[in-house]
Amino acid sequence: MWSTLFFLLSLSVFCSPQKPTAMELAEQFMWKLKDAHNSHDDQRLRALCLPRFQFRSCFEIFNRKRSIDTMMSFPFGTSVSKILNVTVDVERDIEFILALDASGQTNLQFVFAIDRFLLKLESVRFAQCPDVISTRGKRSSAETLAKINQVPKEANFNFALKSANWNNYGQIEYTVTISGALHDDFDAQFVYCPYRQVLMSGSISSCPAKRMFAKPCLDDLGLFC
Repeated sequence: MWSTLFFLLSLSVFCSPQKPTAMELAEQFMWKLKDAHNSHDDQRLRALCLPRFQFRSCFEIFNRKRSIDTMMSFPFGTSVSKILNVTVDVERDIEFILALDASGQTNLQFVFAIDRFLLKLESVRFAQCPDVISTRGKRSSAETLAKINQVPKEANFNFALKSANWNNYGQIEYTVTISGALHDDFDAQFVYCPYRQVLMSGSISSCPAKRMFAKPCLDDLGLFC
């Protein structure tokens, strides 16, 4: 009898299921998240997020609603993802880096933090954020807006998109060719953040040659140089 009991106890110890690893929990959560995302059912995605869930961009922290809207815009359906660098803190969180490789969005990396017991999302942030992006003749936002406001309504500028690509910070870098009556055509580079829907910076590699007019209207504004 005792030998039978000992055998059963030993069997229960050695055959009991092992606890999943941090990587397995991260993979399990990402499977649920992608499935909810691909269903286009925001209620399912909301159910995977803690009440305190936040998406942290390089410049601000979104509220829960905006954070979830941002997650809905992730290119899970058209990208190849890979989980990197899984860590567990002393309390209850699992952190891992998710690398996304989608068409035109090479090597986007985000840090996910999930509750390892509830398997719910606590926060998402960019793995790396850029330093202050300098531009030629850098101006503050207020100075830039003041220059733009000085441009008269009758000024005739044409903007033609030349190229656009995602950078490693989830922003769109694009180049436009600007043509107008006062300058030779020239290219300008801009950085746009689609999550905030704001322009981050703009620059030109060199000042365009000015065309001489008897009464120039924009040459003295210093808008481009």
